[in-house]
Amino acid sequence: MQRKWFYIILGGGVGLPLLLLFGTRLASAMAPVPDDVGLRDGQLAPCPELAINCVGSQSDTEYAAIAPLTFTGDPAAAREQLQSLMAAWPRTTLLTADDTYLHYVVRSRVFAFPDDLEFQMGAGVIHVRSAARIGVGDLGANRARIEDIRAAWAQETGE
Repeated sequence: MQRKWFYIILGGGVGLPLLLLFGTRLASAMAPVPDDVGLRDGQLAPCPELAINCVGSQSDTEYAAIAPLTFTGDPAAAREQLQSLMAAWPRTTLLTADDTYLHYVVRSRVFAFPDDLEFQMGAGVIHVRSAARIGVGDLGANRARIEDIRAAWAQETGE
């Protein structure tokens, strides 16, 4: 009888956390790209109302608004420099790239939750949007990501 309890405790103590870890990884891997990703009428989508897991430089709500990146010079050179910077960013995969738009998926460290990270190139400005695909909150991860990118961009470009 004691051995039975040992296996139940072992299964619950080890098996349940492993199930949660790999179950959430599987669920996050299957999360589809949302409909609001991409350019609409020449702009990135605004963050949804009351969403606390999204920030964007073209969003007009106080909680979602964040400043764009800036640059001087040729937009094509700035885009290449940004792509180079993002190629070294951890857990980041480029999904779409054209002359004026970049779309990446960034996965969280532990559970591999996917966040969509978008950039739109303009004259002297790079608009940004970062939004979680899963859940309603992100503990400030998307805002922190954009600010980390901004710091790396400033260090690399002097902007």
